[in-house]
Amino acid sequence: MSSELLFSDQEETHELLQDILDFIDENISTSAAPSNDPCPKKRSRVYSPDYERSRREKKKAEREALHSQIERYEAQLELLRLQKPIQKTESKWGWVHVATEEEEKRRQAEELNYQLKGLLIQQLHGAQILGSMVLQQAEISQGVLTHFSPRTTAIPLDTFINIGVIAKHLKETLHRLRISADSMFSLSTLEGEDGGALMSSANVKYDDSIADSCIELRSSTPLSCSYESAVTLLWKMLLDKKVLGLHAGCYTMETKKLSQHSAEFGYSINNETGDLGNLRGVTIFEKTQDESGTTLLWASMSVQQNGKPFSRCQGCLSVSRLSRNPHAHGSVVRSSSRLCGKSFGLARDNNHKSIPIPGKDLAASKARLERAQLRIMEHAELQDV
Repeated sequence: MSSELLFSDQEETHELLQDILDFIDENISTSAAPSNDPCPKKRSRVYSPDYERSRREKKKAEREALHSQIERYEAQLELLRLQKPIQKTESKWGWVHVATEEEEKRRQAEELNYQLKGLLIQQLHGAQILGSMVLQQAEISQGVLTHFSPRTTAIPLDTFINIGVIAKHLKETLHRLRISADSMFSLSTLEGEDGGALMSSANVKYDDSIADSCIELRSSTPLSCSYESAVTLLWKMLLDKKVLGLHAGCYTMETKKLSQHSAEFGYSINNETGDLGNLRGVTIFEKTQDESGTTLLWASMSVQQNGKPFSRCQGCLSVSRLSRNPHAHGSVVRSSSRLCGKSFGLARDNNHKSIPIPGKDLAASKARLERAQLRIMEHAELQDV
């Protein structure tokens, strides 16, 4: 800024000096002119090129200085405009407004914290109630299992001298099988199972609570017929079968007891061509119904002439609706059975040690289960026609 002022002073001094010289020249020329000339002509000013250039540069510098000053004033004005709210809060009553806003924010934060603490307390209380309910449910379940669960050891196999002794043993087995079926086919157990899927499996169990060493077969078979038709169909198929096992087609009926919900068949098998001689056996069926569905139980055993068991099998069928809607069409049959004895590749020695089960017997048992599933599905398609 000082350099601009210095430049301006020098230019003005030079211009003033030039004007003074012109004025002196004009006065000299006026005094030298004749007196009879009333209007002497003024001498025109002649400026040097350097002087004209300096005048133009001076005017340009002045304009640029004015533009710069205007821009500075505009910037200061904008800054003042932006700082106006801050100046307002810093005025006499601005701090009151700020303090009020901060107090309101603090009050809202305290109220939110109070609500969050209340939610945490409610969740903790709910978790405690849920934990106590789970503990009570576990204690109740443990008590029920302790009171009703089957014995951990299998029923000892004695010598069976006649059909009546065999039937008595099978009735005890059927009672334990009923308790096992209630647990196996309960609604809580089948909660996540897909009733519309066709399934079958075969496994080996060496320490079963009912049958000791056995082949365990399980299946799930969806049927196209109604629930009522499925119950009637399966009960009829079981009663028509009468004898279960490898000798189902070559037996002689000895005794028969039938009722609406149970059946008992005593039979003999002529096996003179074999090493074991004639066999005696009993098959018992039982049907129970409740709101969830129908359960069909069976137990069968054949013994040799010396009274030693030759083959044993027991199982259960659970028939239920495919949907919980009582008017919905379709049903599903779930089965669980146990096969044991020499005829199924299993036997027990005198020390009650299980003999390994050949793989061919396991595969053959599963194949028989799958054939039974197909036969049931074929009969179900003919129902409700």
